[in-house]
Order: sequence, then structure tokens, then C-alpha cells
Amino acid sequence: KASKNNPTIYGRRVQQELNEISYENAWAKMFLPTISFNTQAISAYSVGQLPKSTAAITGKGALDHGTPLSNGFFSIGQYTLYNFGKDRDQYDIARLEFERSKQSLREIERQVRFEVVTAVFNFKTQQDLLEVAQRSVDSAQAVYELIKSRVPLGKATQNDLSSAEVDLLNAKNALITAETSYNQALW
Repeated sequence: KASKNNPTIYGRRVQQELNEISYENAWAKMFLPTISFNTQAISAYSVGQLPKSTAAITGKGALDHGTPLSNGFFSIGQYTLYNFGKDRDQYDIARLEFERSKQSLREIERQVRFEVVTAVFNFKTQQDLLEVAQRSVDSAQAVYELIKSRVPLGKATQNDLSSAEVDLLNAKNALITAETSYNQALW
């Protein structure tokens, strides 16, 4: 779920696809001949004739009246033998960028997995600490109630009761801190 929804991973995947396209284009330019298809259409119209020219002697029959003339060209196999290493340099750069983008994507995925594992274990630790703090409050409450019941019998002093109350308050403070840490870990 984290891998699907992480914007950094998504951005790296898009960048990796772009680098792959650049690499494929550079490879094709380096190793494959080009194929091209061109068309041309011309429509000529005569607006006048020069005096004493062959067309003027022929008369109006030599005038062009906008008849279209079309040509098509199909070229197979234009291949660059050597252009001083420009294609090779572009190919090497594109290949290195593609390889680096794959490594970068793996690094980001590894980092996100590590962050997820760390968050899960941090949450589990905070959950355990919350349970311990709750048990500590329950135990301190039981001790406080026990000492409070022994004061009227004369088996415990007011100092013992005050000490038990301080212990209970400290346990409640620890519980509040543990709840805050738990909620932060949960978020």
C-alpha cells in the first residue's frame, strides 16, 4: 500500500519510464537505419505571359490553370556511418541515465519499506508501553485503595497514604504520556 501511494516512488517510476524512452530512442538512432516518407503537392497557376516568349507564341493553351501535381518519396535505409561520436555519446548518456534511474527507484522503494517497518515497530512498541502504563495505573490504584483502607485500622500512616497517592499520580502522568506517544505513532 505504501509503495502504491507514495508520491516519491510514483515520481521515480515516471522518471524511469522517461529515461527508458530516451534510452530506446538513442539506441535506435545509434544502431538502426532511418525510414522516411515524404509527400509534396504543387498547384501552379499562370497569371500572365512574357511578351515574345514561347508561351506567348503558343497562346492561352500554355497557361497553367491550377492543376495539382503530387509527388511521394519513400526512403529506406539512411544510415549514419560516423558523425564523430555524437550518436555514441548520446547513447552512452541515455544508457547511464536509464541504469541510474533503475537504481534510484530501487533505493527509494527500499527506503519506503524501511520507513514502513520502522513505523510499524514504533507503533507496536508504543502500544506495549501504553498497556504497561495502564497496568501500572491499575496496580498503583489497587495499592492506594489498600493503604487507604488500612489507615482507619491504624496499620498504615498518613505518610503511607500520601506516598501511594503520589505513586498513583505519577502512574497516571506516565499513562497520559504513553497515550500521547501511542496516538502519534498511530498517525
